[in-house]
Amino acid sequence: MPRAKLSPTVEDRRRIGSLSVCGIEPDDIARYVDLSEITLQKYYAKDIFRAKTEANAKVGKTLLEMASGGGNVVATIFYLKTRAGFREHQETAAPPTAIP
Repeated sequence: MPRAKLSPTVEDRRRIGSLSVCGIEPDDIARYVDLSEITLQKYYAKDIFRAKTEANAKVGKTLLEMASGGGNVVATIFYLKTRAGFREHQETAAPPTAIP
């Protein structure tokens, strides 16, 4: 006999989203809530995506505020390296050439 169709509640969606925000992988979430990974993706894919995206945006906003505020040099350097493409280039001397 087949299982009854899943009807996610608002609370279920919040719980799945909060696990996703914390960095828990979908296969681990599926085991935790006793669903197959296929079922989890079928019913909660948007919730997982949305939760991760909202968390990244919130942290990114905080980082930008820290970096642009001028008081946090580490945040400024991190932002410039990861978002603005700045790189540290070390100058190295050319290797000596052999004289024939």
